[in-house]
Amino acid sequence: MESVDGAGLLTLSDGRVLSLADVVPRPGVNADMRLEGLLKPGQAIRFRTFGKDRYGRLIAHIALTGRQEQDIFLPDSSDWLQALLVRMGAYLVMPDSGSACAEVLARLSDNNRTGLMVITTRNARKVLKTERFDSFIVKVNSAHIRSNRVYINSSRDWSRDFSVTVEPGAYAEFLKRAEISLLGEGDYIKVTGWVRRWNGTVIHVTHPAQLRFLGEDR
Repeated sequence: MESVDGAGLLTLSDGRVLSLADVVPRPGVNADMRLEGLLKPGQAIRFRTFGKDRYGRLIAHIALTGRQEQDIFLPDSSDWLQALLVRMGAYLVMPDSGSACAEVLARLSDNNRTGLMVITTRNARKVLKTERFDSFIVKVNSAHIRSNRVYINSSRDWSRDFSVTVEPGAYAEFLKRAEISLLGEGDYIKVTGWVRRWNGTVIHVTHPAQLRFLGEDR
């Protein structure tokens, strides 16, 4: 590897550029410094590619070793770059890519709640500063189902505060597990996704890995 830049892009000695697959920097965290601390110019790496992005960069999972004798893309690996970054809380998982690696990373991040904002009735209006990909713990004020969608609210005034909408495809998966029917006031959830302004501030859940039910334990 030749270099790593502030945007999380790795340049190889042959000029090819690698973009990290299935993860994005977590807002408010010095993710670039964490990444640069794990990679050094001239370091031997391995990588597995998953096509190219719109800029022609290779989308890849990275191994911090040149060894070929073992598969390092495992949740307990000390050499899988994306897994290390997720464990550190520096990067968030993009769970809707559908790749096997993304599913492993999503499970790995389930119990990582370090530094996550806890959204309650009192602070729900402070969430939207910019539209961004982010992760939160949310205390549920109410939840109801309409037209195969689940609307999870953090306060009574959903039109001004923070809410989560579980879209029909994800709702169908949650029904199989019977978790969502037990969700009630005072429970906590962990949600990851794009923060948007849409009749209030909302994250739309389109993939089951975006949402975890924590019960009364935040």
